[in-house]
Amino acid sequence: MPADLQADYDALSAMSDMFGTAAQQMDQMQSSIQQMVSMLEGGALLGVAGDRLVGALQNNLARKVAYGAEKFRELQGDVRAAMGEISDADQQGAGQF
Repeated sequence: MPADLQADYDALSAMSDMFGTAAQQMDQMQSSIQQMVSMLEGGALLGVAGDRLVGALQNNLARKVAYGAEKFRELQGDVRAAMGEISDADQQGAGQF
């Protein structure tokens, strides 16, 4: 006999919203990184040190932040899809009684 499945739709919705908020915060971080890069390229830190810092910000940090934002959006979509599937199953199950 299959196990009962229960879903707290409010908690799932809150989780989905938190993933969306986290993605937005990562986007804001991406913007801040780009502002720092612009300042550095504008002369805030010149020479090899400035070039290396710009490279690290653009090639390492910015890329990883973008990946993190993408993953949070993916998780948000996964939770929403699961909510839809559970809701559909609930409705189908209720229709059988």
